[in-house]
Amino acid sequence: MGLLPRVDEKATQDNVKEYLKKDFPRLVVQAGYSMLEVQSPSFGGIGSKGNNVRNGIEDKIIDHFDARPIVNDTVRAINHCPEKYSLILRGLYIEDLKDWEIESKVSYGHTQYTTNKKIALLYFADAFQSIDDLHIYEEVSWKQYT
Repeated sequence: MGLLPRVDEKATQDNVKEYLKKDFPRLVVQAGYSMLEVQSPSFGGIGSKGNNVRNGIEDKIIDHFDARPIVNDTVRAINHCPEKYSLILRGLYIEDLKDWEIESKVSYGHTQYTTNKKIALLYFADAFQSIDDLHIYEEVSWKQYT
């Protein structure tokens, strides 16, 4: 056993995909951003072009949960992955490209692209860990240590 716990790679990849496909787009909307804003290379998440007219209920919800920092942290985590993996993640989850479009864009064959996509999901889990740990860990059998 090393310093880090063993990660169930397949389960972690599925967990990251679930977050990036389902939760992230909802968070973008809740933050008052559009995906076009998030796609911008200069996206910094400062301010919002969303409707600034709010009522008391909206104020309470926004005070309770502000999605902007999570959206910013998600984009930052994608950008902090090694470049070839960041390109795949941005293409899939920010630019909403199809796999074949990204394969063509990064000049990978299908097999190499599929392998790198799986690795990219693991890198994202690592980069996002300080925000939310999306890793799924393997069970440790303590019998082997006694």
